[in-house]
Amino acid sequence: MPATNEAQGQLPSVALCIGGGDALDWPKVLHDAGDTHALEHQGRVFLHSPSIDATSSKQDAETVGKELLGNLNGLMAAFHGYEPVEYIGLAELQGSGAYAVTQSLSGTVKTRFRATARLSGGGRPEVLVLADKLSQQPLLADAAYFYGKATGWFELYFAIESLVRYAGTEDQFKKSGWGAGANLGHLKQTANFHRHAYAARPAKEMSWNASYKLTGIALLSAIASSP
Repeated sequence: MPATNEAQGQLPSVALCIGGGDALDWPKVLHDAGDTHALEHQGRVFLHSPSIDATSSKQDAETVGKELLGNLNGLMAAFHGYEPVEYIGLAELQGSGAYAVTQSLSGTVKTRFRATARLSGGGRPEVLVLADKLSQQPLLADAAYFYGKATGWFELYFAIESLVRYAGTEDQFKKSGWGAGANLGHLKQTANFHRHAYAARPAKEMSWNASYKLTGIALLSAIASSP
């Protein structure tokens, strides 16, 4: 897709339309036009990234954009745990200056937001720094994807399993120093009990809030320590 120069007033030619929740807060978090960013235009919110510009078709643009959303989804959830906004579809800039939005070609993706950005030492929002790492770590990207979707135990269990697979073994996960290692057994047993009605209730059951928080801590720690 063609590159753009929004810093000089030109809107991205292709972006992802997002909505619902508090989507209007996205531009407060991701606002650098030279990086992955969100912008409000004519009452709607659009997410753009240089990685979308590098694609050569609408299908590729949506695929790349939805992968980015999946990564940001988990990272935003792990940092802040806010409610999701919805991916609406692919938006193309028209000669009139308005965006025409094509409904999702392959389903919907949800992503989470926060009202103010946490910055890394380099000045970028920390979620973008970690999102860059996910492109090289598919198992961590899986963990982020499932964690970002986790409104119940089923998705949380798969986020935990993805982290264990990234560590190598359960013992390696426990020794990882990611903050949840000592509780791995309780986490998995609790999640397994709640996602399978026939599973035995664990002797030391963890609450949803504690399980969700510990998994988020492990996710962020694993990504931060990855190459």
